[in-house]
Amino acid sequence: MIKADGNNAGKIFGNTVTFSEYVDKSFRLDFGVKKMFYDTLLDIMRASSDESIKKDLVSRILLGVLYLGGDDIMLLSPSAIAVPFAVKMFKRSLEYTGFTFKVGIISVKPDHPVQFAYGAVNALMEESKIHTGEKSSIGVLVFSSTLASEGVVKSDLKNYRKEKESFLVVSNDVDDVERLLNLMELDDFGKLMELYWNPEEGRKVIRDKIRSLERFVNYADTHDFYNTLAYLIRSKAKSEENSLIKRIIDLTIKGRDDFVFPLYDYYFILKSIRVGI
Repeated sequence: MIKADGNNAGKIFGNTVTFSEYVDKSFRLDFGVKKMFYDTLLDIMRASSDESIKKDLVSRILLGVLYLGGDDIMLLSPSAIAVPFAVKMFKRSLEYTGFTFKVGIISVKPDHPVQFAYGAVNALMEESKIHTGEKSSIGVLVFSSTLASEGVVKSDLKNYRKEKESFLVVSNDVDDVERLLNLMELDDFGKLMELYWNPEEGRKVIRDKIRSLERFVNYADTHDFYNTLAYLIRSKAKSEENSLIKRIIDLTIKGRDDFVFPLYDYYFILKSIRVGI
C-alpha cells in the first residue's frame, strides 16, 4: 500500500491572491499528479520487451488505484515494485506539481484486513514527513506475518526509535532511497520484472543483496546503539575497498551530523521487494 499527501499545500494555496490563481494551482497539482503516475507507468512499459509481462504488471498497478487526485494518493501495488515505483514517481513531483510529498509504504499479506492496513499506512505516511517540507520523503515498513494497524505502527516506531540516537529514520529523502536502489541494482524496472517473473532466481538474488543488512540488523536487535555503530565501523574497516558491504555502510552512516541512521529503513526497503518476489 502506497499512501502520499502533499507537504506544502497550505503554504502554496495560502499565498493565493485571486480565485483564478487558485484554479490554476489546483489544476497544475491535479494534472501533475496524474502525469507523474502515468509517466512512471510508461517507464515500466519501456523497460521490457516482453509484452505479456508489461501488461500484467501495469494492469495490476492500474487496478490498485484507489484515489489519485489533488495532493491525495492511495495505491495498491505488487510489493516487489512498490518502492522503486514510488521513488520514480515522486522524484517527478516538484517538477510536475510544485509540491513535495510525504509517502508511506507498507507491505502486508494479500489476505490482510484492508481497513487496518489503511490505518497503518496513513500513520506511517504522517511520520515520514521531512519537517522542512523541502523534499519528498518515503517511510517503509513490512508486516509479513503480523497485523498492521495504526497502533502497531506507532508502537513499532517508538520501539525502534530513540530521541537522540536511532537506526530508524522513517523520513527518508527520496534521493537517499534512490541511491540505495541504485547501489543494489534494483532501480531498473526491467531487472525487477525479471526477478518478479522468475521467483526462484529472484529470491536468490534478493537474498544475496539483503544478507549484509540482515547481519547488521540482527546485531542491532541484540546490542545497544553505540555497540552497533562500532560494529558497523569495524565491518567497514575489514571490508575490501569497493565491496558491497563497505558501500552499504558508507550510505548508511556517511555525511550525517546527527546520530540517526537508516539501517532499519534500508532493510525494510529491500525486504519489501523480497516478500513481493
